[in-house]
Amino acid sequence: MRNAMRMLSGLTAVAVLLMSAAMLSAEPAATGKVVGKVTKNKEPVASVKVVLAKPPAKDAAPGPDGKKPKPEVVAETQADASGAFTFADVAVGDYVVIAGDKDVGMGKAKASVKAGETTTVEVAIKVKPPEGAEKPKKNKDGN
Repeated sequence: MRNAMRMLSGLTAVAVLLMSAAMLSAEPAATGKVVGKVTKNKEPVASVKVVLAKPPAKDAAPGPDGKKPKPEVVAETQADASGAFTFADVAVGDYVVIAGDKDVGMGKAKASVKAGETTTVEVAIKVKPPEGAEKPKKNKDGN
């Protein structure tokens, strides 16, 4: 009986050591950080909504309305007084950062997140044409 108890104690100690080693060698989650600034005419834009989204797959089929799918929102925040924003613990991958509102306009930037790294982006809000102004026409190349 005494030998059986010693053997059980030894096995328990080995199991604890193996579990501890496995926890220590486990890789951290594959996440990174996205930080940036929202600007308009190179000046910071404060207090606008900032969205981190996964873009649709390039080969994604159009929806029933014939339009291409919209990006999938992953996180939202608001720019601070200096236009700065942060998204922490972002899964590795490619994203689009969209910022602005109906009053100041909208802008977007691509962000590629790598494990353990910080990706920095600037989201430049496009200047809205004056009320009643014609939108510039695109040429046959789409420019």
